[in-house]
Amino acid sequence: MKKIVFFLGIFCTFLSYAQNNGTINGNILDLEMNNEPLIMAYVELQNTNIRTETNFHGNFELNNIKPGDYNLVIRYLGYETRIIPVSLKESRQINIVEGLLAKKLDLQETELDIVTKETATEGKFGAKK
Repeated sequence: MKKIVFFLGIFCTFLSYAQNNGTINGNILDLEMNNEPLIMAYVELQNTNIRTETNFHGNFELNNIKPGDYNLVIRYLGYETRIIPVSLKESRQINIVEGLLAKKLDLQETELDIVTKETATEGKFGAKK
């Protein structure tokens, strides 16, 4: 009987601990392409090991996060990185819908001077007898 009470106490402790943690979920969109979802965008809480990638619909979910203030970092190859401050309260869920813009390439016109060098060679051509 003591073992049952002991394990029940431990179970309740873990259950109450899990309830204090929160969730951040959301949707990442491509602002360059009519708000289409960005597939496999990288989403992480800065300075933690909590990270994920968006699914086929651009959705992500970060679970079991301790309450506190975080920076949510969103990256996608060829797009500007976004850093969003979030404040997570106990047992709360935050829903974020965010869009990314493509990086602008700074193309500068450069004028090149092409110099070619011709070399002259002299030689005697003939057949030996």
